[in-house]
Amino acid sequence: MGINYQLPGDFKNMEWFFDSSLFGNGYSWIFPHRKTVSIGTYAGSNIVSARQLKENLIKWAADTKHIDLSQVKVSADYVNFDFRGWKFDNFFLAGDAAGLASGLTGEGIYPAILSGEMIARYILDPGRSLDEFFRLLKKHRLHRNMAVFTGKNRFIAQILSELILTGLRCSILKFHTVEMASSSACR
Repeated sequence: MGINYQLPGDFKNMEWFFDSSLFGNGYSWIFPHRKTVSIGTYAGSNIVSARQLKENLIKWAADTKHIDLSQVKVSADYVNFDFRGWKFDNFFLAGDAAGLASGLTGEGIYPAILSGEMIARYILDPGRSLDEFFRLLKKHRLHRNMAVFTGKNRFIAQILSELILTGLRCSILKFHTVEMASSSACR
């Protein structure tokens, strides 16, 4: 489940926040745009109900950033990461329709673009290599498995997020290893 508030604001930095007591195995964010800011959260709906996730986000924004979201229009949607295939006879599914978003981060733009391009190329040339797409599927499975694993226990979710963040801060992990957009990291 992804929940998002878009409001006017002049924020300089993109920020992510991990708190398993509020967001389960997910996170909250502040993503600045030119004259607005996106404040939202993502978490597995089997871990935190949509209602509770929204309440937690509103509380978190008020307590940590002194931002009142209670009167701001909210948007929300499920993030589909239940991949079951992309080709069904002469029907093709790409992106969210195919369940290719990341279960770990909710990221879906890159898988949508890559799968759409791959399907178009496949239709034009069925013999073309699908290696890049298969690398994406491998990364997708890893993200899904991690989301399922961390969704079973908030303590595990907190420990894993702390390990990943520490690895990123200390340059032990490179950012491309935890995002979907770098399918070459799966090679």
